[in-house]
Amino acid sequence: MRVVALVVALVVSQVGITGEKEMGLCKDVSELAETVMDSRQKNVSMVSMMEIVKGSDVFESMVIDAYEQPAFQVPVNQEKAVAEFRDRWYLMCVKKAR
Repeated sequence: MRVVALVVALVVSQVGITGEKEMGLCKDVSELAETVMDSRQKNVSMVSMMEIVKGSDVFESMVIDAYEQPAFQVPVNQEKAVAEFRDRWYLMCVKKAR
């Protein structure tokens, strides 16, 4: 969890923007988090995901975070995992943006 908070802080600080732009960035972060966890729940290999985000420490950390979470078989549990992961990344981004 500390690594995730650090990654979000780096995203917000490196971009160097404020206000509405930060909120837009946080929305983009949450959408990416949703895509990453959805891929995790669909059993896309971690190798494939790491290749997609290669070169971005922030996004590599997001993939690692997702793959540290369990993959569920029941669709309702998959949806819950995706939503919680997305919202956790969004919350951390918003907190760091303030």
